[in-house]
Amino acid sequence: MKEALKTLDLGNDLSASTRIRKSTPWLEITLSIVEIFAENGDIENVEKLFEELKKANYTRYTFVYNTLIKAYVKAKIYDPNLLKRMIMGGSRPDSKTYSLLKLIE
Repeated sequence: MKEALKTLDLGNDLSASTRIRKSTPWLEITLSIVEIFAENGDIENVEKLFEELKKANYTRYTFVYNTLIKAYVKAKIYDPNLLKRMIMGGSRPDSKTYSLLKLIE
């Protein structure tokens, strides 16, 4: 996790083209890092990277929002707007979404 943070900090100083940021490998790696932070309940870093995914319109997939919700579950923080945020973001909740939301309540 420390290496991921170090790499992210290095990458923040560099600019990447929109084409690269919207490429599947870039998005999959970013999502993998988000999943690691979600497992640890690190909401600050998850939200920061989630915005990166949102800019690339990758958040339309349910599994991306489920990863965000998982971070809130692991951090034991209740945000009543998560489901609304997901729907307004263009993603459809599934059974996993509802089970994660049930855990957070």
